[in-house]
Amino acid sequence: MDIFYPYESKSKKLMNTLKIKIWGSRGSFPITELNESFGGETSCVEVRTSDNDLILLDMGTGLRNFGNSLIKEKSNIKDINIFLSHYHYDHILGFLMFVPLFIDKFNINIYGPGKSDDEIKTKFEAFLNPSFWPVDIDMLNAKINFKHYSSGKIKINENLQIITCKHGHPGGANTLRVEFDRFSVTYVTDCEHPSSHLNQNIIDIAKGTDILIHDAQYTPEQMPKYKGWGHSSWEQCTDLALQAQVKKLVLFHHNPDHSNSMLEKIEKDAQSKFTNTLSAREGMEIFIPKEVLEAVI
Repeated sequence: MDIFYPYESKSKKLMNTLKIKIWGSRGSFPITELNESFGGETSCVEVRTSDNDLILLDMGTGLRNFGNSLIKEKSNIKDINIFLSHYHYDHILGFLMFVPLFIDKFNINIYGPGKSDDEIKTKFEAFLNPSFWPVDIDMLNAKINFKHYSSGKIKINENLQIITCKHGHPGGANTLRVEFDRFSVTYVTDCEHPSSHLNQNIIDIAKGTDILIHDAQYTPEQMPKYKGWGHSSWEQCTDLALQAQVKKLVLFHHNPDHSNSMLEKIEKDAQSKFTNTLSAREGMEIFIPKEVLEAVI
């Protein structure tokens, strides 16, 4: 595994690979004052397989830039699978600005935690209340399918599946593990571990994963002040990476009050405990496995 940005492939066919791209890495609120390096858009991660299957993890404000990029592609992608960890605004606000919703060639599957498909649709109808936004679901041209999930496995096709489990956060949130062939990406955001230990369910679901993307909103020193707010420290991320024996750790859901220099320090501190650690940056691309790809920087 490695990181290349920008990325230019010299290969016409990439067999059994995953590309992970960070479209939004900030937590809680989008920010404009730090629009370089780590970026200011909120949670949105693209996972693309070499079969051109498309998975999006959350649809924070980073979804807008992803949508604008997608419609410029020459690919034949029509199916977009979006998995929501939960429904807090910083994880769904990009829905309002997602251009593919207005294009009839797209089939957009939105998977959210809940008890029924109708429950998920009702949440979005409420989100699009005309008092707050002038577009309702009937005005969208894409075929939109609202699908509920609970802890377990969701099979997308023969080679691709999503595994989910719940974790601690006000109102609840979910860990999402994407598995394609023998490769995997585990996405753990808006997660507060018990004060005395790490959540064993997350250790289990992340076991041996190629990429662990984990909420690192606070420093260890900040954690006591924000107990109950539903987030983790970078130190908990490294401890979990070690216990779950992951291959690469990506720190995510950056505190909107943390400057670029502070995030760089957090990255270095985390690397001192788990060497193969990076802090998520907007535009960052990670490929699994790197040996299959040729990149130009």
